[in-house]
Amino acid sequence: MDAAVSIGNVDHPRSRRRREWQYAWMFSGPAALVPLLMMAFPVAYTLYLSVTNWTPTLVGSAKFVGLQNYIKLIAQDERFHNALWRTIWFTTAGVSIQCVLGVGLALIFNREFAGRGLFRTVFLMSMVATPVAIALVWMMILDINTGILNYLLNLVAGVRVVCG
Repeated sequence: MDAAVSIGNVDHPRSRRRREWQYAWMFSGPAALVPLLMMAFPVAYTLYLSVTNWTPTLVGSAKFVGLQNYIKLIAQDERFHNALWRTIWFTTAGVSIQCVLGVGLALIFNREFAGRGLFRTVFLMSMVATPVAIALVWMMILDINTGILNYLLNLVAGVRVVCG
């Protein structure tokens, strides 16, 4: 007795994978597109303004000057040179000091010595204290009795947020 087997609507693995990618782009595309545009437009507009001789008080006064602004900046502007060298020095010094201190403290805290746990706790407390402080501030803002946000929400919409 032969039994007919119907495989129904089974997709080929490639077409299923392609459809999954299409769904992924369909759902995540708008969420990725908005921040991209929010970053791309200011960068593009700034690049456009950097190659024009633009005066903000005169409408339509942007005239294309090419790389002339950059040449003038690099060749003639003493403030730019001072700012550039200070930035390079500050970045180099800051990164170097942080690397040396970080590796040094890691080596110290990795060794066995009396009170190591206490020193680790005190050192790492600053990393824990900031999020805890932020949480406490938000708890005060959302406090049911004295919180400013709950007061405003109750005043405007007649609702309260219960926190905790």
